[in-house]
Parts: sequence; structure tokens; C-alpha cells
Amino acid sequence: LLDEQGIYDEDMPLFQPPARETARLQTLSADQQRLLIKNSISPRPLHKTLTLLDAINKANSPQFDSHARLALAKQLVASIGNLQFGPEVGIG
Repeated sequence: LLDEQGIYDEDMPLFQPPARETARLQTLSADQQRLLIKNSISPRPLHKTLTLLDAINKANSPQFDSHARLALAKQLVASIGNLQFGPEVGIG
């Protein structure tokens, strides 16, 4: 799905398809944005996360939905977002 939007995760540019116009990135509403720590997630990872959340919602698989959401939530704070945890929460 992300490939169709022109978003690639490959670090090897020689193996990427020719550049296409990238789709408009998904964002949060203003109310949702206010709930986040400023700069806690960059626009591109946010778009990927929202795209994955849409895919989870569309899959409509009640037996796996809660597990998929939990796995996504863990990755948001562990590797997707810009948060760092030490004695306190900060932006990395």
C-alpha cells in the first residue's frame, strides 16, 4: 500500500522504482495533535502509522484487532516515534 503511494523503506536507492509523486501524507486532526508532545513523531512515520491503522481497521478481524493495535502501540513508543525514555520522557 505504501509503495502505491510512492513511499519506500529501502535504503538502497538503486533498487527503488523510478520516483513518482508522493501521495499527500495523512495527519491527525487539530484536537488529536494537541494530545501529543510536540515533535514526538515525524510526518512520514505518522503517515505510515495511520496507514497501518487504517489497514487494521479495514481487515475487520475481531480476534486479531486488539493484538495488532497493541503491537502497533508498542512500536510507536519503542521505535516509530521520536520519544526517548530516561529519567523522564524527552524528544530524540
